[in-house]
Amino acid sequence: MNELKIWEILGIEQTKDEQKIKAAYRKVLTSVNPEDNPEGFKQLRQAYEQAVVYASSKEENEEENLDEVDLWVKKVENIYGNISKRRNENEWDELLKDDVCEQLDTEEEAREKLLVFLMNHCNLPHIIWNRLDTFFDISHDKEKLYEIFPKGFIDFVINQSRYEDFIEYEFFYGNEDGEVDELINLIFEVKDMYDALAAGDDKPDTSDIHSRLEQIDQMDIHHPYTQVIAMMVSFMDGDVQKATDIMEELRDGFSDESGKDYMENVYISYYVSKILKDTDNEEEAFNIRQKILEKMPKHRMALLDDVEYYYNKGEYDTAKERSIDFLDEFGNYPVAIEYMRKSNEKLIGGYLEKINQGNKKSRFDLGWIYFQNEEFEKCMELMESDVPEKGSEDELEYVNLTGRCLLGMERYEEAFVRLVRWREILNELEDDGSEKYQKRIKRKGYANYILGMCKYRIMDICRKKEGKINQHYIDEAKKYIKEAIEQEESYKEKIYYKDRLAFMYLKAQRYKDCIDVCTELVDEIPQYYAAYVMREEAFYELGYGQKVIEDYYNALNCYNKDSRAYEILAKGYLHNDCFEELSAVFKTARENGAWSDELDLVEIERDWLLGKDGDAKESNVSECIKRLKNMEERFIHNNEECGMDDKSDITYLLAKIFLNLDRRQEGFKYLQDTVHINKEKELSVYWKIANEYSDSEEYEQELATLRKMKRLSDDIDIDFRIANCQWRMGEDEKAFKGFLHVFNVAPEHYSVNLFLCVMYTHRYDMYHSPKDKEKALDHATRQCEIEGSVYNYLRRGGMYLDYCELDKAKKDFEKALELDSECNDAYYYMANVAHRRGKLAEAYNHMTKMISNPEFKTEDYRLYRISKQTIFSFMISICKALGRFDEAVKYAEMGYDMIDDYKWYVRNMMDALDTASLSKRLVDRGRKFKRETTSDYEEAILCIDIAGGYSELNELRKAEREYKNAIKLAGANKALLMRIYHDMSEMYFETQEDYKKSLKYALMSLEYSEDFEDGGTESKTLSVAIIYAKIGDRSKAIEYYERFKNLCNESYGGTKYYFEEESCARSRLFILGQFYLYMSDAANLRKCIDKIAQLCMCSFCCHCGCYEENILRGGLCELENDYKGALKFYEKVNKESDGSRWCALLVENAKKNINK
Repeated sequence: MNELKIWEILGIEQTKDEQKIKAAYRKVLTSVNPEDNPEGFKQLRQAYEQAVVYASSKEENEEENLDEVDLWVKKVENIYGNISKRRNENEWDELLKDDVCEQLDTEEEAREKLLVFLMNHCNLPHIIWNRLDTFFDISHDKEKLYEIFPKGFIDFVINQSRYEDFIEYEFFYGNEDGEVDELINLIFEVKDMYDALAAGDDKPDTSDIHSRLEQIDQMDIHHPYTQVIAMMVSFMDGDVQKATDIMEELRDGFSDESGKDYMENVYISYYVSKILKDTDNEEEAFNIRQKILEKMPKHRMALLDDVEYYYNKGEYDTAKERSIDFLDEFGNYPVAIEYMRKSNEKLIGGYLEKINQGNKKSRFDLGWIYFQNEEFEKCMELMESDVPEKGSEDELEYVNLTGRCLLGMERYEEAFVRLVRWREILNELEDDGSEKYQKRIKRKGYANYILGMCKYRIMDICRKKEGKINQHYIDEAKKYIKEAIEQEESYKEKIYYKDRLAFMYLKAQRYKDCIDVCTELVDEIPQYYAAYVMREEAFYELGYGQKVIEDYYNALNCYNKDSRAYEILAKGYLHNDCFEELSAVFKTARENGAWSDELDLVEIERDWLLGKDGDAKESNVSECIKRLKNMEERFIHNNEECGMDDKSDITYLLAKIFLNLDRRQEGFKYLQDTVHINKEKELSVYWKIANEYSDSEEYEQELATLRKMKRLSDDIDIDFRIANCQWRMGEDEKAFKGFLHVFNVAPEHYSVNLFLCVMYTHRYDMYHSPKDKEKALDHATRQCEIEGSVYNYLRRGGMYLDYCELDKAKKDFEKALELDSECNDAYYYMANVAHRRGKLAEAYNHMTKMISNPEFKTEDYRLYRISKQTIFSFMISICKALGRFDEAVKYAEMGYDMIDDYKWYVRNMMDALDTASLSKRLVDRGRKFKRETTSDYEEAILCIDIAGGYSELNELRKAEREYKNAIKLAGANKALLMRIYHDMSEMYFETQEDYKKSLKYALMSLEYSEDFEDGGTESKTLSVAIIYAKIGDRSKAIEYYERFKNLCNESYGGTKYYFEEESCARSRLFILGQFYLYMSDAANLRKCIDKIAQLCMCSFCCHCGCYEENILRGGLCELENDYKGALKFYEKVNKESDGSRWCALLVENAKKNINK
């Protein structure tokens, strides 16, 4: 491998820093699984090894600069590099006596550097691993080491220290400094190749394995295991003589190192026995197997060969007993079952003869034979011909055998009754010290297990008929199986019962229970493939995506030839549109020979999703339909070959495709077919129909479908969806009650707290009850606890921001950033917090950080709750508040370039120019926009903007002309007319001091506002009161003030709540303050100012300070005849407002009062 390639693979610059190399290796290692990508893993290891060699290579005089630990690692390398030393315990014992292994300041460093070395030099004898584990406390410190090294590596080290090796290190011979690791890798490679060939075709292609064996022959170091493979491949090729010759060499072979005979090795001796067996030397083979079984009593293949041996000799009783023992130990192994049944067939005649001779015991023996051969009807007929009396000696065996027969016949209710009686008898047995008692009592665990599974099967039948799960049966089944686990003496059976309990929970949709049991299983047996797969599926059903991925890799680390682990993750990636990751799963499954029809189905759906909206949409979709119909045909003609339980998944996908094409009739037909084929999918089909109606906003039909579903299932999600549908239909009260019901039943439901938060927020906005606000926040907090996602923290933080609880808001936004450092929304919200605190420079910095991010201009720039339009609009406000008016205009232009939304551009450009110093530019740009618009409404809004500009320029006639144009364009649009008259009233009041006209238009605006629920009638009523106060009509002012209070009572429950609406409290209090000012009520005005001073800035404020507060403070000074004080505040306001005409008039009037 060339030098550049090394660093490219590791993803770092060339370096001699071993820690950097190690960190880079560990980082890349997490994404390169040796099972999924063996070639990539091999390249990574080579790159790492060569990088380490480079890092450890010394320049001249550098060797002497090595520290004592590095020198010690050099000794490790020396021992490892020589096979004679590597397998010698004394060499390692001497190495571990070195001071660096004993001294406190170097011991841990020595361990870490040793483990770094062993990550890529991992072929050691078990006894050496054990020495290292014991000496360096690796097993004891594994949790600590997990933080430094990949967990899989540390687990590998611990396993190597606990279990004997497959490789017999004593048997290596040849060049002691040869490439032992390379040979070991080749041994495993050719072994896997042979195993695959042996399990495959009758005429296998052995060319590849021969080329590998030739490569091994050319090496200068050797091992007899390669001779074993060569022997078996020769026999496979039909070259019996060559196979026999190699066999004889192996029988005579021994280790030069220890003198150990090759035939003492189980792997070698078994395959020697296999050649002897297959060349008709049965007795020799049998004798060798007995020696193997003395060393390894549970050698599966030796035991199975013994079953065959006894059957071929005609010893059918022994063959049967051995096959049953084998099945008890290893489970349902097809070859063992075949020999058991073949032996039974040979024994039936003898038992029938004994029965005819009156031998009662033979009747039970024959019954068990029928049961084992799955001839259940014959067994029942035999047993029912002579039913033993209740309480008799034979009743126990009778209810046991017939109960299990009925179970096999799927007559579960009848089976349950008999098996309960079997359990009762077992519990009533008295200990007489006999072997028979001991044997029977050991069946208690199994009796409970089989009762549990019987209950599960009853549930399963009900589910298939009714389409829903009766959890009562599962509770019963759980009780029996848990008792079975407690009573069972066999560890293996306990594990099996736990496995079935997990399976039962999975099928009963008790996913959390399934996860708990599977976790117990993998804690006990880390390589338990089935537990990882079941847990993976449970995580998938719960939507725990990261956990699904973790268990996919856990499963593949145990076994990578089964399709289930791939299928589950594939579905997860498909449903989350992770198509690149999905393609990687497909690739790995194909490479590992684990492809299945389920994966084929997922691939078709992937291809459909990717192609249904493209340029070649029609041909892509047609191809997917064609592939599905071919699969459907294949299933109809040969469902076993298709590899699927039924074709309902095919018809369901066809339904989805046709519904997407708006071919609803065909889509619904396939949905009906799906239910007809598989009743269990009825609920899923209804979900699809409900979603179809939801997408097309046919809410009545959706609600009707959901209510049908409710009759099929108690699933709380259906209640949630009904409430959600009612909410979308505008039936808020029904929806609210529905969400509350879901919450009361399932307070931890994944979404109900979110919706209750929204509804309580809406109620607070409507009725202003503090209890609704508290409830909204409570549900927002619950949602964060259930799912601590970025979105949920942003939502709650946004609520705190709206309620001016700024410290809490900031904490939530910081939490969102902690969860996702690229959470761009958080910077926006943090800017809002700073803005509400009046820290405009800080707000500006947060916003600049967002917008200056190079990715901000791309479509990939991720936002959770806000839009780029919102970001730019807020940035424009911040720039205006800071007096950076040209920058505000720049951001309006930049926003348009990026967003390409002309309406947004017009509105925000006019907002950017809406300041005194840019009034002329505002008028000019507004007139240009008017010429370009085709909408009367948009033109009217622009007329209002231009009128405001003319008002600032003190060009009253032009302003009035624009307002008249706006009125004409508004036509009958009352909302727009309300706004126009309001703005005209403000113009005459603030910049013209024409209070009569101001009153006229204020009353007109107020009249229109009464037609709208949110027309701001309260503030407009108070504005009328202010004008009356200003012109000295106190009675009218008080009349309208009382009207204002009554309106607040009706809409808000009082003026208190009206002025506590946090986002606009300052502006509302300003209007109230004006009323007190013009009523010359200094005491209440002062109270009003004090309240304003305690509040955070209004959310829509575009000033650098609260100019309303300073206007009121100036007014208070005037009431107290402090005109110089008033001037000071008005000058401050004038500066903050960019010299607006109103503020300029306030300054001018204050100066006149001083001069008086």
